[in-house]
Amino acid sequence: MAIALQLGQTVPLVVLPFYGAFAAWLLALALIDLDTLTLPESLTRSGLVLGVAYRMVAGSSAGATAPALLTGVVGMVVGIWVLDVFRLGGSIALQKEAMGAGDPKLAALIGMWLGWEQTLLTLFLASFLGMFAGVAIALHKKQSQPYPFGPFLAIAGLISLLAGPQILGTYSRWLGLSF
Repeated sequence: MAIALQLGQTVPLVVLPFYGAFAAWLLALALIDLDTLTLPESLTRSGLVLGVAYRMVAGSSAGATAPALLTGVVGMVVGIWVLDVFRLGGSIALQKEAMGAGDPKLAALIGMWLGWEQTLLTLFLASFLGMFAGVAIALHKKQSQPYPFGPFLAIAGLISLLAGPQILGTYSRWLGLSF
């Protein structure tokens, strides 16, 4: 409820149900990844399709459907490409699979919903959170074991949804940039 009140002040009320669905998708994917180390393609695909619907509704409520869709498509491409590059580079460097194939697809889903700028923020936050979790796991376990990246993407995606524009604005002012 508090999230809806806060977001309702900055976004059209018609998109709030979509934000609830986005949060539910991220939660479901995070919990599944924690349990099975997989991100079901049926959920990432359906979340992506719902993201397209969100972009169309949000864009039409602002009178700019095409730019809203373009923002989502660019975010989707940035999300999947960035994580695919890291997945491939990590696999080459480690001589084993560094990341599952579902993580770039989840990043694409997040990109469709949040756009490219907040997708980059999400990837940064997820990497930061995952790094700290990896260090904590390594300190407590004697042998290396895989752990899912999807939950960190989901948490970072929610942070970006709720506070992304404020974080990016603060960062831009700190760097002396203006957009």
